[in-house]
Amino acid sequence: MASHATAGLPPPTPWQRLTRMLDTERSTIRYIIFYAVLTGIISLSLPLGTQAVFNLVSTGAVFSSTYILVAVVVGGVLLGGILLVAQITMVEAIEQRIFAKAAIEYAYRLPRIKAEALKGQDPKELVNRFFDILTIQKGLTKLLVDVMFAVLQILMGVLVLAFYHPIFIGFGLFTIIALIFVYMINYRRALRTSIEESAYKYELVD
Repeated sequence: MASHATAGLPPPTPWQRLTRMLDTERSTIRYIIFYAVLTGIISLSLPLGTQAVFNLVSTGAVFSSTYILVAVVVGGVLLGGILLVAQITMVEAIEQRIFAKAAIEYAYRLPRIKAEALKGQDPKELVNRFFDILTIQKGLTKLLVDVMFAVLQILMGVLVLAFYHPIFIGFGLFTIIALIFVYMINYRRALRTSIEESAYKYELVD
């Protein structure tokens, strides 16, 4: 932060700080995205497979292919669960590495801070901000697993609906546009209130 001020540059945005923190985890994040896409593809095939099984059983046409189809659907559910567990495991590994790197960086930088760099700042309050890393750890699971899964589920759901009737294509596009609109309206306000909440939390401790 001090280096940006010295160079006359604006401070990095919260998103820039997050991407910088996760820059060394790009390879792991790629695997998480890959597993999420596979999970989305599996979730796309499951409703179609389930409907095919139901149609065959309801008409009394039970053949060996029906049992194979049932096995494929059950296998898809199990594989989707395994991929989700793999995603959560990798996110947990990222969280542990981020905490370890933050602790090492704090331990290295704190003894080397110059007194003039702390003018107008409360050193205790700045040190307490280390515990924001716990908030980041909790948020990573939502960002890399829950949000990604929700986005892919929406996209795959729109594709599935498109198989039933063309009118659902328009409905799906409307849903996606509405979600983007809601996100754009609430993003900055949600970010601002989260930062204010963090600031008030440390003011209360002081």
